[in-house]
Amino acid sequence: DIPTPAVAGAVLWRLLDGWRGAAHDAAGGAVVAGPVLEVLFAAANPDLQELGVMGQLVAELEQVATQIGCAAIAIAAVPHQGKRFWAKHGYVVHVPLVEIAGQGDGVDPSDSSVVQTTLGEPQSALGEFLKAKMLLFTDTPLVAKVLRTS
Repeated sequence: DIPTPAVAGAVLWRLLDGWRGAAHDAAGGAVVAGPVLEVLFAAANPDLQELGVMGQLVAELEQVATQIGCAAIAIAAVPHQGKRFWAKHGYVVHVPLVEIAGQGDGVDPSDSSVVQTTLGEPQSALGEFLKAKMLLFTDTPLVAKVLRTS
């Protein structure tokens, strides 16, 4: 008998103001102006992941974001499993990662076996906004889902 956990999952987010919209964006179609909801943290209880708790949390978050007038939701997605998860829910990479060989403190620039990642160039107007406004990490691409189009 598995005890019921006290917390099924958690999401921490903030609103990014200043998105003025774009007539045509790489995400497809026009993206209206409005706040963008940035997911800062999202996790599900490991004992409940197979039940789709995280997907339910994302669906609820999208519903709330739409109700408060958000144009999009964005997150710095953990590469591999996180990126796959968000893509499965309709999120698109707007700022990809790029690999750089031989960079960083104490690294011999001629050693091409050392590869680091950093944020690449934005793929859309929304990506430019996200790169300027979001809490950034050098090892996570910025993904977003447009909630409202004109």
